[in-house]
Amino acid sequence: MNISLSAQAFDTLAGVTQQNVTDFGLAVLTRRVGIAGFTVLAWDHMLTFEDEVNLIWLYLPRIHLKDYRKIAFAALFFLNRYFIPLSFLVNIVAYFGHFWTTESCFVVFEGVMTMLGIVIADLMMLGRVEALWRSSRYYWVAVGILLTEFIAFVAINWWLLFHPYPEINDGRPLGQDVVSCTMIFDPRYDKIAPASAWLPLLYDTTVIALVIARTLPRSKRKVTFATIGTEMLREGIVYYSVVFAVTFALTLMIAFADPGIKNICAQLELCLTSVMMSRITLALKNHLIGFNETDKQARYSNPPLEWGVITRPQRIALARGRVHYVERTSSNTGGMLTVVSHPAGRPEGGKKSVTILGEDRDEDRIEMVDMLDKDVQGQGLEEFKAA
Repeated sequence: MNISLSAQAFDTLAGVTQQNVTDFGLAVLTRRVGIAGFTVLAWDHMLTFEDEVNLIWLYLPRIHLKDYRKIAFAALFFLNRYFIPLSFLVNIVAYFGHFWTTESCFVVFEGVMTMLGIVIADLMMLGRVEALWRSSRYYWVAVGILLTEFIAFVAINWWLLFHPYPEINDGRPLGQDVVSCTMIFDPRYDKIAPASAWLPLLYDTTVIALVIARTLPRSKRKVTFATIGTEMLREGIVYYSVVFAVTFALTLMIAFADPGIKNICAQLELCLTSVMMSRITLALKNHLIGFNETDKQARYSNPPLEWGVITRPQRIALARGRVHYVERTSSNTGGMLTVVSHPAGRPEGGKKSVTILGEDRDEDRIEMVDMLDKDVQGQGLEEFKAA
């Protein structure tokens, strides 16, 4: 790092120690990381604001006042979307303020906001996992594991916040007007402090494992999961990859880094977690709305695929006294083949099946679904609506 010293600094150079030089470098680094994290947060907010209005704001009037689940999820979304960025501005002031002393360094606020940001994201992910596993006999096992990890994180992190330690990096002894104030945990608790980082990492790992366990097997049996389930899995992996990288780095830094930058990655953890939660929420909402619109268009433009409808087919074949109607159409997941079969002269006894062909026409992806069973699509779709 190139440091330009003023003439006054050279006059007092004899009193400068190596610690002063280190403090100056850490102060600059803290500022840069803070600005980088907030820039990502603000820039992503501007890029996705149009999607937020179209997918969230315009749908708020449709939420029933007694639908407490959706109201709670909307509240968490807006807290993550607006409260976290606004609260981070206080951290920016702390990084650039010149009025801090060891007695007045407002460090607890930084730790509390980081904890609240992670708690909000964890609750939103808990809601999605709970919706996925609601119809499973292992529902309470999945939810219980996540709640245990969540409570452990909140308890340990809350206890550590009662033992904060101010870290002021001051570059003024070098003639540089650079001062930053940040928070670290009390050095007496260095062994337990990394738990504030690896517990959220364990929670996110459990979440992605539960999502994979629930979506992959079901995607082989249900049409809805072939689209929305794949999207949720993809978004979950992207979210986990980003959060894992920054949280793992934070865990190592809390354990081994210089005191002045022990919690420097907590800034990025808070900002990137907020960004990724906004992204995954908007992406899933957009995909769900797109799926519903495509489904409605298919129903009205392709009458043979509607529930309980038997129309004159393109081909008719007789086999063992049964009449087979075959219709072919297209869908957003690839080709779709509808087969209607009923005893000759008795249309009321008809049965329907639909064959979904993937875009790559791989025979391993062919699915046969009884279209008279409305729960085949309905149950999976309702679970994702709840998420």
